[in-house]
Amino acid sequence: MVLENYIAYFKDLKTESINKKELNIYNAYINLFTDLKLRILSTEDLALIENKIELLDLADTTSRKDLNKKLQELLKFLETNFGLIPEKHYETSYMGIGMCFGMLANLVFGVVSLVIGLVIGMCIGLFIGSQKDKKAKEDGLVLDYKSPYSF
Repeated sequence: MVLENYIAYFKDLKTESINKKELNIYNAYINLFTDLKLRILSTEDLALIENKIELLDLADTTSRKDLNKKLQELLKFLETNFGLIPEKHYETSYMGIGMCFGMLANLVFGVVSLVIGLVIGMCIGLFIGSQKDKKAKEDGLVLDYKSPYSF
């Protein structure tokens, strides 16, 4: 019931706002809560999620910055406790790791250009991350959530 109330709450906020960044945050919450509502979760898991949402006290938060911070906290909670991740989660994580390893390899092996090491590392990271994302999607662990800052 908590999820439905917050979906209605953010839909109401969405009708009152014209700021594009605020609308993106509201849409992110609506999509996330709708996804959670449609998932087949045990009563205990659903109660745990709803308890966390209530503890975040989203209705008393008005600033976009605070809403985004609480959204990130909720996503971290879902990942830690249930293994649920946003789309392209591993891809973005492994891309950064791959770039670091590419830069390290460049320094150790003395590749012609730093850019080449970064690009090769990034490509390897993207490949590994996309494979992990594909596996997570097959396992049903990817949330139907779009970051308010993605394009």
